[in-house]
Order: sequence, then structure tokens, then C-alpha cells
Amino acid sequence: MANGEDGFLKSFVDKISPGIQNPRDFIKFLSGKPEKIPLDLLPDLARGTAIRYMVNKEKDDPSLASLYLEATRSLTDYLYTIAEKRGKIAIFPEFCIVKDEATDGGILAGIDPNLDYTNINLNFFALKKLDKPEGKQAFEDSMYFRNNPNIRLENIVAHVPMNDGKNHTYLWKQYIIGPNLNYIFDILDRKLIAENDELSELAKGLEKELGNLIIKRLLYWQQNALELEGVPKNAEDVTKYYITNFIKVMEDFSKYSRVEYSNEELNDFGKALDDLDWNFINQKSAVRNLGPSYANFVISTNQINIDPEKFIEMFTREGTVDKCKLDEHLFSVDTPNKYSHALEDAWDIDLSQRALFKASVVNAVIEEYSTKGIDLSAGKYLMGVYRAFRKANLILSHFIGDNFKNLDSGLIKENEFKEKELLYLNNINYSLDKGGKLLQVMLQSQPKEEYFKIFSTMLQKLKEYKQINYQNFHQSS
Repeated sequence: MANGEDGFLKSFVDKISPGIQNPRDFIKFLSGKPEKIPLDLLPDLARGTAIRYMVNKEKDDPSLASLYLEATRSLTDYLYTIAEKRGKIAIFPEFCIVKDEATDGGILAGIDPNLDYTNINLNFFALKKLDKPEGKQAFEDSMYFRNNPNIRLENIVAHVPMNDGKNHTYLWKQYIIGPNLNYIFDILDRKLIAENDELSELAKGLEKELGNLIIKRLLYWQQNALELEGVPKNAEDVTKYYITNFIKVMEDFSKYSRVEYSNEELNDFGKALDDLDWNFINQKSAVRNLGPSYANFVISTNQINIDPEKFIEMFTREGTVDKCKLDEHLFSVDTPNKYSHALEDAWDIDLSQRALFKASVVNAVIEEYSTKGIDLSAGKYLMGVYRAFRKANLILSHFIGDNFKNLDSGLIKENEFKEKELLYLNNINYSLDKGGKLLQVMLQSQPKEEYFKIFSTMLQKLKEYKQINYQNFHQSS
């Protein structure tokens, strides 16, 4: 290549198209023919051109930035499209596609979950596909809070906005090697259940401190998060969001299970929702949502499937929890682009089946806001009811649906399907039960109005769902 060549590009030219001498010609070549790129080179080229697009954009070199953008759009989209067709099957030694509770799907560095990467000097990256506003906001959040010890968000190294009428963007993320808190609380809970286990007190201390860190991070986020670009923080819109999702709960259970609601019942439910008192949602109680389920907290340990003894040893010192080290290694991922009531995120955590020893996040948030003269107690139980039934709804419509589609397309075997189905059904039952109990608490304090009877009765009916109507997942594909 000519003088002034890009060292990054030079490392690929001889392997792909040795006849090209001009760096810009090579970038254009990448834009037009991604299928000509050897698969083992494709991930590094897609990510590398994405990063160089961001760098030249910041340097205010629009011509070169534009070239790199077109190249990374072509390469990244082609990479993701290939991976998406392969499901969870690894397509390169380094990459595979994943779907779990934390993500809508993304190409993930194919890391051996049982291997300790402490002494392996490599960087791993994940690629995620999101709609444009959500992807752009997640990138801006990551940039704004980079190296901020009060929140510690994942490092998103580049975002690739698509064009040609495609309303999505890709995010290249630095992958955090370690388990999410679902896994950690599972292994710590098992230690706590094991009576006379000498590590049980340390496990209890770690659970309590992780719970305290979550409260601290959530409150910091609610008070310091960026305002959403182009989305005003409007109490009326937040209220509409909750009403719409409550109706969605009914519609999805009616569609995907054997619980049936007539159009008249759904209309009555909508009217009942309108009659509820939503005045607790206002400019002071509406905040940026963090999406703080335990799946969206990841702790960097250099090993995903870490055993409890090793984890406890890593984050304790001389018989006590190493709070500073725990804080430094805990990260939040997948920040959403929406506003919600301040207690929704708190209920998301408190309604988890995991963590035997944790303080109530809901009560902690209410107490903190009260010190600022803001009373959140009026919406306490309605937000809990919403979160419980909404969680059951999401498990039904997304995870059970995806599990069935993966079986139908041959990506998983029957035994894996059955195992996940049982887990998801148990989680639905748990959420419906929690929601029902919170409804009973509300009944004790609500006026015995007809609208609340309709609201409560229709939600309680969801417990009758029992069977899944898998045929309708076919029709939704």
C-alpha cells in the first residue's frame, strides 16, 4: 500500500486483496464485497472498521469517517446475518450467537465458561443489534459514565448505525468475562442452605454487600443518568406506558395460553386501568430506567462458571468481605432508553427468587426519596403488581416463544427444550403468585370501587393459564 497507509488495514490487504495499493480503495472494497472476506478475518475487520469510523468521526474527518462507516455497516451486518442463521452454533473459533435473560440476541465472543482467563492476554468483544434510539442511547451512556466509579457501565467501543431504511444499529462491546448476578446468587444461596458450611457466613456477607451495591448504583443512576434524547420526561407518557403494558399482559396471555378474555372484558379492563389513581407518577418520580435485573449486573472474575469457594476467596480478605474489590468488579450492562417510575426497577430486583439475604430495594428507594421531600409510597404496591405480572408476560411471550422457535428450527434438542420450558413455567408461576399477593395488599387499602374489582379479578384469572398455546407462536413468526 502507498505511503500513509493504515497499519490496521495493511495487516489484512495481503490476505484478502494484495493487488490494492490505496487504503481508501481497500475500504471501498470491504464495503461492497463482505462475502469475499475469509470468515476468520471478518470479526476483526468488522470491529476494527467500526472503531476507526468512531475515531475519524471524533477527529472531524468526515470523508474518511464516511468510508469506514460504509465498510463497517457492510461487514458488521453480514457478520451478524451469518451468525443469526446459525443460532447458538459457533461459526468461528471466536464467535457464537447467544440468547438469554439479559439480551435480545447478539454475537458473543465464544468464551469457554469453565476456563479461567486470568493469565490469557486477549480482549473479547460482543456484538449486539438494537433499534437505533436504544443503541445510540446505550453508547452515549457508556461514553458519559466511562471510568465513573459510582455506576461502572460496560465499555461500548463503537456503534454502527445502519441506513437504507433499516431502523437498527449495532453495538460493539468489550465483553466482561464473568457471571451475572443470577449465577452468583444461585451459588451463594446454595452455600447458605448448606448448614454448618464454614463459608456460609462469608456467603451471607457477600449477598448483603452485593445488595447494598445494587441499591447504591440504582439511586446514583436515577439521580445522574442522561436525559433521553428527543424523549421528554412526561408523566402522562410514563402512565400511558404502564397502561399499555398492562393491556399487553392480558392480550399475550389470551393469545399464548389457555386463558381467554373476550373483547368486552379487555375493554372493561382498559377502562378500569384509566380509572386507577396514577397521580403518583410525576416529574419527580419519573426517572431513567436502569433495567437492573440480576442478569444485567455482571461481575468480572475472568471465569464465567466460577465455583462458590473460588468466588468467596476472590472477594473476601481475612474473614471479611472486600467491599472495595467487589465494587470495582461489578458492572451494569444493557441500559434501556425509557423513563419509568422510580420503584419499577426496585421491584424488579425485590421480586427475584434469588438472594436469600438482601435488603428491600423498594424500601431503600422510598426512604432515600423521602429525605428529598418526595413521597413514593402511594405507588408502592401498584408498581409491584405491574412488575410481577409484566415479568410473567415477558417470560411467556419472549422466552417461552423463543425456546419453542429454537426447537422448531432444530437449534436445540427436545431435552433442552423441556428443561427450559419447566424453568420458564416455574418462573411464570412464581411471578403470578407474587403479583397476586401484592394485589391482596392493595385490596386492603383501595376503595371497593367496581373498577378495582375488574382490575384485580382479571389479573388473578391469569393463574388459570396452565397450558401454552404453541400454535400461536408459529403464527407470530
